[in-house]
Amino acid sequence: MKKNIIGLGILVILTGIVIYTNFTNNSNEDTGPNEFDVTGDPSVEGGMITSPNHQVLEEGDTAPPIFHLKDLQGQQLSLSDVDKDLILVNFWATWCKPCVEEMPAIQQFEDKYGDQVKVLAINATATETKREKIRPFVEEGGYAFTILLDEDGTTYENYSIIGVPSSFFIDSETLEIVKMVRGPMTLEQMEQIFHEINS
Repeated sequence: MKKNIIGLGILVILTGIVIYTNFTNNSNEDTGPNEFDVTGDPSVEGGMITSPNHQVLEEGDTAPPIFHLKDLQGQQLSLSDVDKDLILVNFWATWCKPCVEEMPAIQQFEDKYGDQVKVLAINATATETKREKIRPFVEEGGYAFTILLDEDGTTYENYSIIGVPSSFFIDSETLEIVKMVRGPMTLEQMEQIFHEINS
């Protein structure tokens, strides 16, 4: 009988510990960025993936480096390698419908202004369900601009991305972010920004 009472007491204590640790409000703890898995939801058209846990980039800031990213052929590329006047850095993913709709306009933009603009399309590879989807998507679309893979999400975080697509027009000489666009762009919008920058 005494053993049963002791056992019951231990069980009550353990149950109390489990309830306390699982249901106590820990809102003061820094749990890092909030993450939303939207890759499996076909009704989601892009949108927020993470809330950055650092200062958001603004126009006029210096663009973070991207030297650790590789293209589809495994070659590394740095912003300083670009020999054009302007760089368009675009963050995208294959599951993002607005990104997919925007890609042909980006190709048209580079086709038209490629002598002055270098397009670097950075795939948010860490959010893709399968990395193997990227190359067939690019090949089927006939996209000839540079595709870079952000496999660990570091560049995504460094650029304070809160949703895709997101684009940055960067001066290649100073690496200053001249213009930022959150959301998809049309060819006309890209051309308007290009002409504003060069006026």
